[in-house]
Amino acid sequence: MKEKFRCHPSIILENLSGIITFFIILILPNLDDVTEILTKGGHIQNELITIGILGLLSFIIIYNILIWSKTSISIEENTIIIKRNTIISKENTYGIKNISNINLEQNIFERIIGTYKVKIDTDSLSIANDTDIEIVLSKEKAHEFKRNIMAIMDKEESFDAALDFKEDENIEYDLVYSNKDVVNHCFYNLSTGAIIFNLAIILFTIFISEEIKNLDGILGIGLLILGYVIYILQLILGDFFKYYKFSIKRLEDNLYISYGMFKKRKYTVPINRINAINIKQPVISRIFKRYSVDIVTIGVGDNVAEGSQILLSSNKEDFMKNIKILLPELSLGEDYDFTKRT
Repeated sequence: MKEKFRCHPSIILENLSGIITFFIILILPNLDDVTEILTKGGHIQNELITIGILGLLSFIIIYNILIWSKTSISIEENTIIIKRNTIISKENTYGIKNISNINLEQNIFERIIGTYKVKIDTDSLSIANDTDIEIVLSKEKAHEFKRNIMAIMDKEESFDAALDFKEDENIEYDLVYSNKDVVNHCFYNLSTGAIIFNLAIILFTIFISEEIKNLDGILGIGLLILGYVIYILQLILGDFFKYYKFSIKRLEDNLYISYGMFKKRKYTVPINRINAINIKQPVISRIFKRYSVDIVTIGVGDNVAEGSQILLSSNKEDFMKNIKILLPELSLGEDYDFTKRT
Protein backbone atom coordinates (compact mmCIF):
# COMPACT_ATOMS: atom_id res chain seq x y z
CA MET A 1 0.00 0.00 0.00
CA LYS A 2 2.81 2.41 -0.79
CA GLU A 3 0.57 3.80 -3.50
CA LYS A 4 -1.72 6.58 -2.35
CA PHE A 5 -5.38 5.70 -1.93
CA ARG A 6 -8.54 7.38 -0.64
CA CYS A 7 -11.30 6.46 1.75
CA HIS A 8 -14.35 4.80 0.24
CA PRO A 9 -16.62 7.53 -1.26
CA SER A 10 -19.42 6.49 1.10
CA ILE A 11 -17.61 8.49 3.80
CA ILE A 12 -19.03 11.61 2.11
CA LEU A 13 -22.58 10.45 2.86
CA GLU A 14 -21.61 9.49 6.41
CA ASN A 15 -20.10 12.91 7.06
CA LEU A 16 -23.11 14.65 5.52
CA SER A 17 -25.78 12.53 7.22
CA GLY A 18 -26.34 14.98 10.07
CA ILE A 19 -26.52 18.02 7.78
CA ILE A 20 -28.82 16.30 5.28
CA THR A 21 -31.13 15.13 8.10
CA PHE A 22 -31.29 18.69 9.45
CA PHE A 23 -32.27 20.12 6.05
CA ILE A 24 -34.85 17.38 5.47
CA ILE A 25 -36.47 18.15 8.84
CA LEU A 26 -36.34 21.85 7.94
CA ILE A 27 -37.83 21.46 4.44
CA LEU A 28 -40.39 18.63 4.87
CA PRO A 29 -43.02 20.65 6.79
CA ASN A 30 -42.85 23.30 4.05
CA LEU A 31 -42.32 21.00 1.06
CA ASP A 32 -45.39 22.28 -0.83
CA ASP A 33 -44.28 25.87 -0.41
CA VAL A 34 -40.72 25.07 -1.50
CA THR A 35 -42.00 23.19 -4.59
CA GLU A 36 -44.31 26.06 -5.51
CA ILE A 37 -41.51 28.62 -5.15
CA LEU A 38 -39.15 26.53 -7.32
CA THR A 39 -41.75 25.88 -10.04
CA LYS A 40 -43.99 28.94 -10.08
CA GLY A 41 -42.01 31.50 -8.16
CA GLY A 42 -43.27 33.37 -5.12
CA HIS A 43 -42.57 36.30 -2.90
CA ILE A 44 -39.05 37.57 -3.51
CA GLN A 45 -38.11 37.15 0.16
CA ASN A 46 -39.23 33.50 0.23
CA GLU A 47 -37.38 32.85 -3.02
CA LEU A 48 -34.17 34.30 -1.61
CA ILE A 49 -34.47 32.19 1.57
CA THR A 50 -35.10 29.00 -0.43
CA ILE A 51 -32.26 29.70 -2.86
CA GLY A 52 -29.97 30.52 0.08
CA ILE A 53 -30.78 27.23 1.86
CA LEU A 54 -30.30 25.14 -1.29
CA GLY A 55 -27.11 27.05 -2.13
CA LEU A 56 -25.70 26.44 1.35
CA LEU A 57 -26.54 22.73 1.12
CA SER A 58 -24.91 22.50 -2.32
CA PHE A 59 -21.79 24.26 -1.03
CA ILE A 60 -21.48 21.85 1.93
CA ILE A 61 -21.86 18.82 -0.37
CA ILE A 62 -19.30 20.12 -2.90
CA TYR A 63 -16.88 21.03 -0.09
CA ASN A 64 -17.04 17.52 1.39
CA ILE A 65 -16.55 15.94 -2.03
CA LEU A 66 -13.54 18.19 -2.57
CA ILE A 67 -12.01 17.21 0.80
CA TRP A 68 -12.52 13.50 0.00
CA SER A 69 -10.96 13.81 -3.47
CA LYS A 70 -7.97 15.77 -2.15
CA THR A 71 -7.23 13.55 0.88
CA SER A 72 -4.85 10.66 0.33
CA ILE A 73 -3.58 7.84 2.56
CA SER A 74 -0.38 5.88 2.17
CA ILE A 75 1.96 3.58 4.10
CA GLU A 76 5.57 4.58 3.66
CA GLU A 77 8.22 2.57 5.49
CA ASN A 78 7.09 2.60 9.13
CA THR A 79 4.56 5.41 8.98
CA ILE A 80 0.98 6.06 7.92
CA ILE A 81 0.66 9.37 6.08
CA ILE A 82 -2.69 11.14 5.68
CA LYS A 83 -2.37 14.20 3.45
CA ARG A 84 -4.97 16.77 2.45
CA ASN A 85 -4.24 19.19 -0.42
CA THR A 86 -7.08 21.70 -0.21
CA ILE A 87 -6.85 25.46 0.32
CA ILE A 88 -5.17 24.68 3.63
CA SER A 89 -2.72 21.81 3.11
CA LYS A 90 -2.42 19.38 6.00
CA GLU A 91 -0.26 16.30 6.49
CA ASN A 92 -0.48 13.96 9.48
CA THR A 93 2.19 11.31 10.02
CA TYR A 94 1.63 8.40 12.44
CA GLY A 95 4.45 6.07 13.46
CA ILE A 96 3.35 2.45 13.17
CA LYS A 97 5.51 1.58 16.21
CA ASN A 98 3.18 3.82 18.26
CA ILE A 99 0.02 1.96 17.23
CA SER A 100 -1.61 0.14 20.13
CA ASN A 101 -4.26 -1.77 18.15
CA ILE A 102 -6.34 -1.84 14.98
CA ASN A 103 -10.11 -2.23 15.19
CA LEU A 104 -12.76 -2.85 12.54
CA GLU A 105 -16.22 -1.36 13.00
CA GLN A 106 -19.46 -1.37 10.99
CA ASN A 107 -22.63 0.60 11.51
CA ILE A 108 -25.85 -0.39 9.71
CA PHE A 109 -25.13 1.82 6.70
CA GLU A 110 -21.62 0.37 6.32
CA ARG A 111 -22.93 -3.19 6.58
CA ILE A 112 -25.45 -2.52 3.80
CA ILE A 113 -22.91 -1.11 1.34
CA GLY A 114 -20.07 -3.46 2.38
CA THR A 115 -17.52 -1.13 3.95
CA TYR A 116 -15.57 -1.12 7.21
CA LYS A 117 -14.41 1.70 9.42
CA VAL A 118 -10.78 0.96 10.31
CA LYS A 119 -9.97 2.54 13.67
CA ILE A 120 -6.30 2.78 14.56
CA ASP A 121 -5.49 3.63 18.17
CA THR A 122 -2.16 5.14 19.11
CA ASP A 123 -0.14 5.23 22.32
CA SER A 124 -1.11 8.71 23.41
CA LEU A 125 -2.63 10.19 26.52
CA SER A 126 -4.18 12.96 24.43
CA ILE A 127 -7.85 13.01 23.46
CA ALA A 128 -8.58 10.01 21.24
CA ASN A 129 -10.18 12.15 18.51
CA ASP A 130 -6.95 14.14 18.21
CA THR A 131 -4.52 11.24 17.99
CA ASP A 132 -6.40 8.23 16.58
CA ILE A 133 -7.19 7.45 12.96
CA GLU A 134 -10.51 6.50 11.33
CA ILE A 135 -10.51 5.34 7.71
CA VAL A 136 -13.50 3.99 5.76
CA LEU A 137 -12.55 1.32 3.22
CA SER A 138 -14.23 -1.44 1.25
CA LYS A 139 -14.24 -4.82 2.98
CA GLU A 140 -11.32 -6.21 0.96
CA LYS A 141 -9.19 -3.09 1.31
CA ALA A 142 -9.91 -2.85 5.04
CA HIS A 143 -8.58 -6.38 5.66
CA GLU A 144 -5.61 -5.78 3.38
CA PHE A 145 -4.79 -2.51 5.16
CA LYS A 146 -5.00 -4.22 8.56
CA ARG A 147 -2.79 -7.10 7.44
CA ASN A 148 -0.14 -4.73 6.14
CA ILE A 149 -0.07 -2.69 9.35
CA MET A 150 0.09 -5.83 11.50
CA ALA A 151 2.90 -7.21 9.31
CA ILE A 152 4.92 -4.07 9.95
CA MET A 153 4.16 -4.46 13.65
CA ASP A 154 5.89 -7.87 13.39
CA LYS A 155 2.81 -10.04 13.81
CA GLU A 156 3.26 -13.74 13.08
CA GLU A 157 2.05 -14.81 9.64
CA SER A 158 0.91 -18.16 11.03
CA PHE A 159 -2.26 -16.64 12.40
CA ASP A 160 -2.72 -13.71 10.04
CA ALA A 161 -5.61 -15.38 8.24
CA ALA A 162 -7.44 -16.13 11.46
CA LEU A 163 -7.25 -12.48 12.44
CA ASP A 164 -8.96 -11.36 9.27
CA PHE A 165 -12.39 -11.88 10.83
CA LYS A 166 -14.04 -12.26 7.46
CA GLU A 167 -17.80 -12.67 7.56
CA ASP A 168 -17.68 -15.98 5.64
CA GLU A 169 -15.22 -17.59 8.06
CA ASN A 170 -16.27 -19.58 11.11
CA ILE A 171 -14.04 -18.17 13.82
CA GLU A 172 -13.77 -20.50 16.80
CA TYR A 173 -13.89 -18.09 19.72
CA ASP A 174 -12.88 -19.21 23.20
CA LEU A 175 -15.96 -17.59 24.72
CA VAL A 176 -19.28 -16.94 22.98
CA TYR A 177 -22.07 -15.40 25.04
CA SER A 178 -25.66 -16.37 24.21
CA ASN A 179 -28.55 -13.89 24.18
CA LYS A 180 -29.50 -15.15 27.64
CA ASP A 181 -25.98 -14.43 28.93
CA VAL A 182 -26.11 -10.89 27.51
CA VAL A 183 -29.56 -10.28 29.05
CA ASN A 184 -28.22 -11.49 32.41
CA HIS A 185 -25.25 -9.12 32.06
CA CYS A 186 -27.65 -6.23 31.38
CA PHE A 187 -29.68 -7.07 34.48
CA TYR A 188 -26.70 -7.46 36.81
CA ASN A 189 -25.21 -4.17 35.61
CA LEU A 190 -28.34 -2.03 35.75
CA SER A 191 -27.86 1.46 37.14
CA THR A 192 -30.26 1.11 40.06
CA GLY A 193 -29.87 4.75 41.05
CA ALA A 194 -30.89 6.04 37.60
CA ILE A 195 -33.86 3.66 37.38
CA ILE A 196 -35.13 4.50 40.89
CA PHE A 197 -34.78 8.24 40.18
CA ASN A 198 -36.70 8.02 36.90
CA LEU A 199 -39.42 5.81 38.38
CA ALA A 200 -39.81 8.36 41.17
CA ILE A 201 -40.14 11.15 38.58
CA ILE A 202 -42.78 9.13 36.69
CA LEU A 203 -44.80 8.51 39.87
CA PHE A 204 -44.56 12.18 40.82
CA THR A 205 -45.65 13.21 37.31
CA ILE A 206 -48.64 10.85 37.44
CA PHE A 207 -49.56 12.27 40.86
CA ILE A 208 -49.59 15.90 39.72
CA SER A 209 -51.36 14.98 36.49
CA GLU A 210 -54.52 14.29 38.50
CA GLU A 211 -54.87 18.04 38.97
CA ILE A 212 -54.68 18.74 35.23
CA LYS A 213 -58.02 18.75 33.42
CA ASN A 214 -57.33 20.27 29.98
CA LEU A 215 -56.36 18.09 27.01
CA ASP A 216 -53.12 19.92 26.18
CA GLY A 217 -51.86 19.49 29.72
CA ILE A 218 -52.70 15.77 29.74
CA LEU A 219 -50.93 15.24 26.39
CA GLY A 220 -47.89 17.10 27.68
CA ILE A 221 -47.75 14.96 30.81
CA GLY A 222 -48.20 11.82 28.69
CA LEU A 223 -45.27 12.76 26.44
CA LEU A 224 -43.13 13.52 29.51
CA ILE A 225 -43.89 10.12 31.03
CA LEU A 226 -43.22 8.42 27.69
CA GLY A 227 -39.81 10.11 27.55
CA TYR A 228 -38.86 8.78 30.99
CA VAL A 229 -40.11 5.28 30.10
CA ILE A 230 -38.02 5.28 26.89
CA TYR A 231 -34.98 6.37 28.92
CA ILE A 232 -35.48 3.49 31.36
CA LEU A 233 -35.85 1.02 28.46
CA GLN A 234 -32.65 2.43 26.99
CA LEU A 235 -30.87 1.76 30.28
CA ILE A 236 -32.14 -1.81 30.26
CA LEU A 237 -31.76 -2.64 26.55
CA GLY A 238 -28.81 -0.43 25.57
CA ASP A 239 -26.15 -2.91 26.69
CA PHE A 240 -28.02 -5.79 25.05
CA PHE A 241 -27.74 -4.17 21.60
CA LYS A 242 -24.16 -3.14 22.35
CA TYR A 243 -22.90 -6.56 23.55
CA TYR A 244 -25.08 -8.70 21.26
CA LYS A 245 -23.18 -11.88 20.25
CA PHE A 246 -20.22 -10.93 22.45
CA SER A 247 -17.31 -13.24 21.54
CA ILE A 248 -13.67 -13.21 22.56
CA LYS A 249 -10.61 -15.27 21.67
CA ARG A 250 -7.07 -15.47 23.03
CA LEU A 251 -4.60 -16.28 20.28
CA GLU A 252 -0.88 -16.03 20.89
CA ASP A 253 -0.34 -12.60 22.48
CA ASN A 254 -3.60 -10.95 21.46
CA LEU A 255 -7.24 -10.80 22.43
CA TYR A 256 -9.78 -10.70 19.59
CA ILE A 257 -13.18 -9.31 20.51
CA SER A 258 -16.35 -9.12 18.41
CA TYR A 259 -19.80 -7.85 19.37
CA GLY A 260 -22.67 -5.54 18.48
CA MET A 261 -26.09 -5.67 16.81
CA PHE A 262 -26.55 -2.33 15.05
CA LYS A 263 -22.90 -1.29 15.25
CA LYS A 264 -20.61 -4.26 14.84
CA ARG A 265 -17.16 -3.93 16.44
CA LYS A 266 -14.07 -6.11 16.06
CA TYR A 267 -11.14 -5.28 18.34
CA THR A 268 -7.59 -6.57 18.40
CA VAL A 269 -5.91 -5.98 21.76
CA PRO A 270 -2.24 -6.92 22.24
CA ILE A 271 -1.73 -8.41 25.70
CA ASN A 272 1.33 -6.26 26.35
CA ARG A 273 -0.84 -3.13 25.92
CA ILE A 274 -3.12 -4.07 28.82
CA ASN A 275 -2.17 -1.99 31.84
CA ALA A 276 -4.72 -3.37 34.31
CA ILE A 277 -8.06 -5.13 34.62
CA ASN A 278 -11.12 -3.91 36.52
CA ILE A 279 -13.32 -6.47 38.26
CA LYS A 280 -16.72 -4.77 38.43
CA GLN A 281 -19.61 -5.40 40.78
CA PRO A 282 -22.48 -2.89 40.64
CA VAL A 283 -25.20 -3.10 43.30
CA ILE A 284 -27.24 -5.91 41.75
CA SER A 285 -24.07 -7.87 40.89
CA ARG A 286 -22.93 -7.68 44.52
CA ILE A 287 -26.28 -9.04 45.68
CA PHE A 288 -26.09 -12.02 43.31
CA LYS A 289 -22.28 -12.39 43.56
CA ARG A 290 -21.59 -11.80 39.89
CA TYR A 291 -18.41 -10.41 38.34
CA SER A 292 -17.59 -8.73 35.04
CA VAL A 293 -14.22 -7.55 33.77
CA ASP A 294 -13.00 -4.70 31.64
CA ILE A 295 -9.46 -3.72 30.73
CA VAL A 296 -7.43 -0.56 31.11
CA THR A 297 -5.52 0.02 27.88
CA ILE A 298 -4.96 2.83 25.43
CA GLY A 299 -7.10 2.32 22.35
CA VAL A 300 -10.09 0.45 23.79
CA GLY A 301 -12.65 2.28 25.87
CA ASP A 302 -11.01 5.71 25.49
CA ASN A 303 -14.01 6.80 23.47
CA VAL A 304 -17.51 7.06 24.98
CA ALA A 305 -18.92 4.85 22.23
CA GLU A 306 -16.33 2.12 22.73
CA GLY A 307 -16.42 -0.65 25.26
CA SER A 308 -13.51 -2.18 27.13
CA GLN A 309 -15.31 -5.32 28.30
CA ILE A 310 -13.58 -8.70 28.06
CA LEU A 311 -15.84 -10.77 30.35
CA LEU A 312 -19.57 -10.33 30.85
CA SER A 313 -21.22 -10.99 34.21
CA SER A 314 -20.77 -14.49 35.61
CA ASN A 315 -20.43 -16.29 38.93
CA LYS A 316 -17.06 -16.68 40.62
CA GLU A 317 -16.43 -20.19 39.28
CA ASP A 318 -16.99 -19.17 35.62
CA PHE A 319 -15.06 -15.95 36.16
CA MET A 320 -11.97 -17.82 37.41
CA LYS A 321 -12.18 -20.35 34.58
CA ASN A 322 -12.59 -17.72 31.85
CA ILE A 323 -9.92 -15.34 33.13
CA LYS A 324 -7.41 -18.22 33.04
CA ILE A 325 -8.31 -18.83 29.38
CA LEU A 326 -7.93 -15.20 28.36
CA LEU A 327 -5.26 -13.92 30.72
CA PRO A 328 -3.34 -16.88 32.20
CA GLU A 329 -0.55 -14.43 33.10
CA LEU A 330 -2.66 -13.19 36.03
CA SER A 331 -2.00 -15.01 39.27
CA LEU A 332 -5.55 -15.27 40.63
CA GLY A 333 -5.85 -18.22 42.97
CA GLU A 334 -9.11 -19.88 43.98
CA ASP A 335 -8.92 -18.04 47.32
CA TYR A 336 -8.52 -14.62 45.64
CA ASP A 337 -10.05 -11.83 47.73
CA PHE A 338 -12.62 -9.91 45.65
CA THR A 339 -13.32 -7.27 48.27
CA LYS A 340 -12.79 -3.66 47.23
CA ARG A 341 -9.29 -2.32 47.90
CA THR A 342 -9.08 0.85 49.99
